[in-house]
Amino acid sequence: ASASWASGALPQGPDRPNHDREIPAVDAALRRGMRPGGEPTPVPARTPVPTFTFPVLLGDIGGTNARFALLRDDGEPAHLPRILTAAYPGPVEALRAALAAHVAEPPPRSALLAVAAPIEGPVVPLTNAPWVIDAAAIAAGLGLDRVVLVNDFVPAAAALADLGGDADPRLQRIGPICASAPGPKVVLGPGTGLGAAALL
Repeated sequence: ASASWASGALPQGPDRPNHDREIPAVDAALRRGMRPGGEPTPVPARTPVPTFTFPVLLGDIGGTNARFALLRDDGEPAHLPRILTAAYPGPVEALRAALAAHVAEPPPRSALLAVAAPIEGPVVPLTNAPWVIDAAAIAAGLGLDRVVLVNDFVPAAAALADLGGDADPRLQRIGPICASAPGPKVVLGPGTGLGAAALL
């Protein structure tokens, strides 16, 4: 998979409270990428890691399903209804429908969207569905300060650093026990397509 980040941001006005901060779990992910051939492509060190104004709209957009959540500034997510990609003409309409189900939550101020496609700029055609993910259009359509796009397996690879091996209750072993050793970690995921990324 190919990964980098692109943002479509609206200007930060004086009426916006200063709730910007980096999301640590995403920090490393936004500085790493993978070319189609497997060659690691780090984002240059001078590239700033984007900050996010809370609440942050989180999204996992695939060829069949789109899943969203609102991340509050206390770190607790509020999960939104799962959306079928084929049921909506594009991501803005799908996001509006998902957010309409949680009117009790404060509206999002920024977004981090993981997309099942190579990320080569702020406008991304979805690989296995007719949607086009346009960061600037989503920011304008939902009134967001910033929209950041990443390949959907960049967060999955970044999460490998937080997993605790056999003692981690979130994991289920599916193969033989392997000795722990430092080195690259790889995550694979079959879905509508096949996703892959590495944590180096």
